[in-house]
Amino acid sequence: MKKQIICINCPIGCSLIVTLENGEATEVTGGQCLRGDAYARMECVNPLRVITSTVRLSDGGMLPVKTRDPVPKQLVMECVQALKDIEISPPVRVGDIVLADVCRTGVDFVATRSVARPVL
Repeated sequence: MKKQIICINCPIGCSLIVTLENGEATEVTGGQCLRGDAYARMECVNPLRVITSTVRLSDGGMLPVKTRDPVPKQLVMECVQALKDIEISPPVRVGDIVLADVCRTGVDFVATRSVARPVL
């Protein structure tokens, strides 16, 4: 079976043809670099995604967060749902763990913005 995908690893956006046999990517054609080959093989067999979202701050604001590493695509919605009851109290620094080991993936959600202690 052949599957066509567009590579997203660089601005070129190569159109890649991936040959799949028994659930395995056996050949990738159409790419201009090795990164496209690796991306196509991963995307067709075990797609991963970095998730960006927000959590509530105790002062009423919102804190942007993201997964430190990609998580399996099929777990994206479950991982986002895990954030719904999280509330963080400032101060927060970029890179602080907001939710560890989300959905037993071994991946943490981390803050992507620093927030100083609220002024009282």
